[in-house]
Amino acid sequence: MIVPLTTNNYKHKMGDTNSSTSDPPATKETPTKESYWWHVNKGGFPIPQHTWEKLWSHVIDVHPQGDSLVREIRGRPQKRPPTPTAPTLTQKSPVPESLQAVQSYMNELQYNHTGTQFFDIRKRGPLSRLMDCAREILRESLPIKCLEAVVLSLYLTSPLSSVQRFAIGFKSKFGGLYYRHIVLGIHWNSLYGALGMSRRDSLMYKPLSYTSLGDLIIDFIESYREVGHCVTKVKMSPPITHDVTNHASVHWKHFSLLMKDVSDADLKRSFDKYSKMLRTM
Repeated sequence: MIVPLTTNNYKHKMGDTNSSTSDPPATKETPTKESYWWHVNKGGFPIPQHTWEKLWSHVIDVHPQGDSLVREIRGRPQKRPPTPTAPTLTQKSPVPESLQAVQSYMNELQYNHTGTQFFDIRKRGPLSRLMDCAREILRESLPIKCLEAVVLSLYLTSPLSSVQRFAIGFKSKFGGLYYRHIVLGIHWNSLYGALGMSRRDSLMYKPLSYTSLGDLIIDFIESYREVGHCVTKVKMSPPITHDVTNHASVHWKHFSLLMKDVSDADLKRSFDKYSKMLRTM
């Protein structure tokens, strides 16, 4: 059973985690019928006490050892874990190695399983504001989810001017519920790949080894199939500027393709056609 989180100060629409009182779904995207809500830390840092209480209350609700586990953890002496070191990239940094370094850094931050999103990411805001959020993620070094990973990847890869970056959003269905997920698509030197975070390794990082955008998308769709999900829609943004001070918003839904009755061959043709447009933007 999915438990909605409806406290107004901590709700956010359709993100990258779930609140399940049984076994978690096969992937990490947010389950929703129409829209869905979960806790978001809107109080900044240090995290306010009332946000912590909401987080611990959620753990008690969803974890099999909830109350005893929370008492055990909260009773331990506070000790900050080691802080990962973010890669410092320049325009001359080798691209494949740089992308691997960015993904490795995010893997060290780890995926956020708490049910509370630590960073308030507002997709409709300007890119410059998203980059401020990325700096906050770097400073706090807390676990992240898929949208935070996309924002952080945009910031860390901004010096790589030869790399084209664009958002790829997936909507999938599993067990009667819909899930949403997002990664950062990468195009460089006629090759495609992706950066991101997920509970499933197959739904996040993809190395620069795909010779077409269609092949990259089909690989993601096949990865969804392997965990029992059916992808119902794929959305893409246009190329995202490398200027971290830009005040324009990202057009997250510039291209959208419904997957009903679409063969892999037709899908590949559609995305390869869109990739030609991407290269001219």
